[in-house]
Amino acid sequence: MNVMEFNEDSTEVERRAGMVFSLGSTSMALILAIFMLFLMLFLSMTFKKPFIQPILFFLSLIFATASSTGSSKFMNFRRSLWASLISISPQMIPYIIMLPFGMERIFTKFVYSSLYLAGLITFIMDKKTRKAAFMASLLIPSINERTAVIALLASTISLFLTYKVIERVSSIGGENPAKALSYLLLSSDPRPLEDALERLSPEGEITSSVVLLDDIAIVTANFHPGPLIAGSSGAPARIMMELEKNGYKPIFLRAASTHASNLPSKKEVDKMVEEIKKGIEEAEKCRCGNAVRVNSRFEVTAQRFGDIVVATVSGRSFESFEDLPSTVEKRLNDILRAKGCKIRAIVIDRHDSLRPGGRRKIYPFSKEEDELIDLLLDAVDKAEAGMDKIPVGYSKADIRMRSIGKGGVRVAVVGNAAYICFDSNNMLPELRDMIAERVEKEGLIPVIATTDTHDTLGIRDTINPAGIGCDEKCLAETADAVKEAVLKAKGSAKEVEVRVSMRRIRTKVVGDDLMRDILRKAEEADYSIPLVLLGILPAQMAFLFI
Repeated sequence: MNVMEFNEDSTEVERRAGMVFSLGSTSMALILAIFMLFLMLFLSMTFKKPFIQPILFFLSLIFATASSTGSSKFMNFRRSLWASLISISPQMIPYIIMLPFGMERIFTKFVYSSLYLAGLITFIMDKKTRKAAFMASLLIPSINERTAVIALLASTISLFLTYKVIERVSSIGGENPAKALSYLLLSSDPRPLEDALERLSPEGEITSSVVLLDDIAIVTANFHPGPLIAGSSGAPARIMMELEKNGYKPIFLRAASTHASNLPSKKEVDKMVEEIKKGIEEAEKCRCGNAVRVNSRFEVTAQRFGDIVVATVSGRSFESFEDLPSTVEKRLNDILRAKGCKIRAIVIDRHDSLRPGGRRKIYPFSKEEDELIDLLLDAVDKAEAGMDKIPVGYSKADIRMRSIGKGGVRVAVVGNAAYICFDSNNMLPELRDMIAERVEKEGLIPVIATTDTHDTLGIRDTINPAGIGCDEKCLAETADAVKEAVLKAKGSAKEVEVRVSMRRIRTKVVGDDLMRDILRKAEEADYSIPLVLLGILPAQMAFLFI
């Protein structure tokens, strides 16, 4: 799979995640259970039927909920009660409907559907005894019926075949994702998924650079936060917080990359953090210069530090824009080398403009990418390194939003540029414009960037740009707070020498093949409902005639 395919399809995983079924509250489940049981009792009294069957349904619900609760880390009382209600409903609903007609015993012919649904739920349980107890509980209402034994046997065979189909069709690199995804979706625990990705991910390479300005560290890296809330989802904040523990004042800028550059686990993130620290220790003194800005359909800045040029790209002109492909940086540096330049350009994807509901992307080797590379070449050519020292200041803005992660909002004024880092996943263009306008009035070039963190996202909420949910007053107050942080950084600026380093870090990355597999499996999820219906309907129709 090439980068173009990733650029086009990588959001499919997030879109599918947003479709995850969300169960109702505990009180809603209790009300529904009590209503169904009282309705059965009322109908039994009205039509002079024995109370034994409603009692058996009640016991079935109690035992099923009790056996399910605690069967997995995420199977709490709420989820267990809903699981029990869903599983027993194929028996309970026909009983209620047919009781007034004296045909209530027809519910026993639906035991198969109850057991099949219960069996599907046990796929995400950890404890075998709880699995068996959960399924056995569904037999209580039909305990005296011979069809119960046949239904148990038939459902066991159907579940085995269903499991094998899921294993064959939905496995990721040979791993069955059901348990890992259940932990991720139901308890926001990425560890099982990370364990699988860690085993499957190949060795790869991440490039990281550090521009060290006294105790201020501008860190760049071309990994991609994710996948979802696993792996390197919160790596930008982790990097900044770890460097703070070592006495540095960090800014993180994400270099152009796609989801193929996700790190598979927190373990790999820790490795990268240690390598970045080594890079700081190895940083060498260099000359530097002020930033230059070039505009066309894109807004590009470039600032040179020794043989490294930090070039940033804004997506603002596209209104809603995400993820520059890594081919931009590769092609740019290939051209620079062909010209005999020793300069290495780091292309930063500012990730600074996103509207909910749609997004634009640039595809590798497209006319848009060609235009961007020409603009970057122009900016890099204009960036000079004629200064031994440069005025630098740093500050933080105390901005509290649900869309801003642990890394907060940080500002580094470097010469004539103000690097403004939001630990968020993109930004509303209105907020970006308000900040840019205020910073430009202070005589500085605003370089507004977000880390692309996935820590502020959820399995269901996959779009959460900085500023979302704010009215115009709130956005203006946020922009004012950033302006104050910029002024504070500018006011505290002092002339410092510059040191720089670049490291190629060997680490596991999700990679092309595994990412291709994940994307394909996300698309194949459309077949899950037909697969379940195929497991239920033919056998259920047969049981109606037994």
